[in-house]
Amino acid sequence: MLGLILIVDLIERSTALVPFYTDSGVFPRSTASYALHDWRISLHMANGEPVFQAVLFIIAGLFAFSLMIGYKTRLVTIISWLMLISLHNRNPFLLYGSDTMLRAVLFWAMFLPLGQVWSVDSKFSQAPRTSLSNRFVSVGSACFIIQMAMIYLFASALKSDALWREDGTAIEYALRLRQLGTPLGLYLAEIPWFTRSATFGTIFLEGIVPWFLFMPWLSKYTRLPIVILFIGFHAGIASSMAVGLFPYIGMLAWVALLPGGFWNFAFIRLGRSVVQDPPDSDVSVPEEQSKSHIAVGLGSGIAISSLALLLWLNFTTVWDRPDLRKPLTPILYATQLRQEWNMFAPKPLRRTRWFIVEVWTSDGQRYDALKNWQEVDETLPTYAHDAMPSVRWRKYLNAMRERDRSREWQQFCRYFARSAESKFGEDTVELVQVRFFQQLLLPDGEVRDIKPRTLYKFDY
Repeated sequence: MLGLILIVDLIERSTALVPFYTDSGVFPRSTASYALHDWRISLHMANGEPVFQAVLFIIAGLFAFSLMIGYKTRLVTIISWLMLISLHNRNPFLLYGSDTMLRAVLFWAMFLPLGQVWSVDSKFSQAPRTSLSNRFVSVGSACFIIQMAMIYLFASALKSDALWREDGTAIEYALRLRQLGTPLGLYLAEIPWFTRSATFGTIFLEGIVPWFLFMPWLSKYTRLPIVILFIGFHAGIASSMAVGLFPYIGMLAWVALLPGGFWNFAFIRLGRSVVQDPPDSDVSVPEEQSKSHIAVGLGSGIAISSLALLLWLNFTTVWDRPDLRKPLTPILYATQLRQEWNMFAPKPLRRTRWFIVEVWTSDGQRYDALKNWQEVDETLPTYAHDAMPSVRWRKYLNAMRERDRSREWQQFCRYFARSAESKFGEDTVELVQVRFFQQLLLPDGEVRDIKPRTLYKFDY
């Protein structure tokens, strides 16, 4: 599943490979060289040609496929993590919560025995089948569990606004955002008892339930219900909000915590024999770990050090102390271990936002480059897919809007001017401008239009 999600992520990104990752796009290497931190190390920065970037995408996809079938699993997991870091460092303005979670899951996957069963590696393994158990205990598995708990505990701690804690209207506002809108989400937003229950239910689920992961004497009773709860939680997000791959990566991560008893039951149903798990007081060392105490010790040291770093990073985020994170900047950018679980925190956005990239041609026509060159329509889009080609475009435009980035805007507009000329002919483009629209969400379902503004105007 992890290999599959990496492939899906690459396919989704490849639909905008030229604009986002090449020198002829909106964020060429010349722009990235001054816009990004020096420690954002990226193989994708070596060349800005579309062919080079396409080859890197294909290579990353091949390693992800190898991970998916479980061939040389540990090695390809490490390489996939390095390729993902390189891709994220090439254009970080595209990143959002799903990328942070995918990096975290892939990082900890390097310390887990993903190739132990149901893999090419296990098919040709020399280890006797009777040595395999569906129970696994290691420093890496403990760190993975702590990481999963951290995601939700810190997300809950950062949701500090009264909309979450007192009014119970946070989910209503989140579902009413048209840039995230789905038919089901907009329908549910009109049901007060549901949105209020979902708001307080989210705070309880994120802030209380993960603590039960740290009660090993109850794990045989609580682990499966916890996994089912969080998978259901992410399935609900997927059906009600257009937030990209985030909910699917969340569901994927919880699959790793399905208890050994679940897999024992599945194996029996498939007609396979299983090994009785040892008593809770015993800790079994997998066959692969007995081969090299040095490798195990080194891996455990890296895992514990990384976990300590992430705990410190998350606590400084809750305390709002960026000064305490600053000394860690080089390692956080170079490894992309940095994380901040601030989804809809401290409160959900209360403004529906959308953009129009307006291209004026010499014949007096105005076209919206983000909507497949349709004529400009300033009305509020009904659903998320009506406003933006993808989540990546929305994240990029919002990242540019929040800063003084005139040089980046110029490259952005140049790209669409060239695209327009290739479509409508040379010397046909007169003006490219990026316009920003907002609609304020008021209580009781009311809205108020905000005067649109022009973010950048480029005379071509």
